[in-house]
Formats: sequence, C-alpha cells, structure tokens
Amino acid sequence: MSINFNSAIKGIMRSVIAGEEIEPEMIHECAFYADRLVLFEVYENEQGIPFCKLSGGIPYDQHLIGLDEELKNHPDLEAVYQKVFSGNGESESILEIENPRDNPLTSYFREIIENTGIKKIIYLPLVRRMSSGQKKLVGIIVIDVCDISLTQEKRCALIALKNFFSLVLSRDDIVFSTDPQKHNWILSAKTGRDLQSA
Repeated sequence: MSINFNSAIKGIMRSVIAGEEIEPEMIHECAFYADRLVLFEVYENEQGIPFCKLSGGIPYDQHLIGLDEELKNHPDLEAVYQKVFSGNGESESILEIENPRDNPLTSYFREIIENTGIKKIIYLPLVRRMSSGQKKLVGIIVIDVCDISLTQEKRCALIALKNFFSLVLSRDDIVFSTDPQKHNWILSAKTGRDLQSA
C-alpha cells in the first residue's frame, strides 16, 4: 500500500480515536521524516518540580528508554518548557537548534551529536489545553536531523506529528509505553487492549 504522510497521520488519528489497530505502513511513513526521534513525557511531581521521562525513541537501542529525571538536567528541554509558558504568540511553535554541536543548551550530549552527525535538532512541544483555558506541557518530541534541509512539506509534516502526539498524550484513556522485546512503541487503552504496535 502506498500512502503519503498526511494520509498516514489522518489514518493514525482515526484509529486512535476509534480504538482500532494502526496499520504498520502508516507508522513507517511517519518515521521516514526523522533520522532519530525521541519522545519525552513531561510532568510535575508532588512538589511542582517539572520532570521528564524518556518514553520512546527511534532507533530504539540508541536511547536510554525509561530515563526519568528533573527537567533542569536537560537545558534544551527546559528551554522548550519555558517557551511554552512565556506567554508570547509563538510559544507553541517548533523550536530549532541549527548548530547543536556548539550550542550551550545541547553541550551535555555533544559526544552523541558528533558521533551521529546531527546537524539540527527540532523540538515539538506537546501542549494540552485544559478546560480552564490553561496550557499544560505533556510532552516534547525531539527530532535529530542529519540532513540540514527542512522543506515546507517536512515542516508541515512535523506540525501534524506534533498535533497527533498532543492528542494521544492528552487522552486519559490511552497509555503510552514501549516494548523492549519488539523494539517498538505501544499505545494501549486502559482496558489492556493494544491500540498499536509499531
């Protein structure tokens, strides 16, 4: 089956909403746009301190899946957090770091940047709109790009990906997890039935 990115996103969203299995081709089409992709869930502990949990990544074996620590230990993610709550009109837009090797925000993983040839890092904040009108940052997608060109088509695709994961992480009846045995990500309903294995 041949599908494009926009069709894949729409199909995935329909499947998640309906609680149906997601076709593998749709997942593969989405993954095409990134060399490395990581999903952090963001939450606050009982003291109101922001934490981040590394919930999934592609390639699976190159990330510390399950890492759970204070957001302040990740200056780049903390910058995204502050941007979301800065109050300006572009607070939820894509954040890009053009030269991560020499950027102080990403100096804590410079060795990884050099070893993998990352030319640009793109951060997609996943924001949930509360019924009170307030914003809540529920996650951050981090995309490492080795090909520095970012066409308008890819930018639109990334925004669609951001909106999709915002929807997923905002739903109380969906649990996001990873399966180390299959090296994949899983969306599961709280009833225990898998919605997707990618």
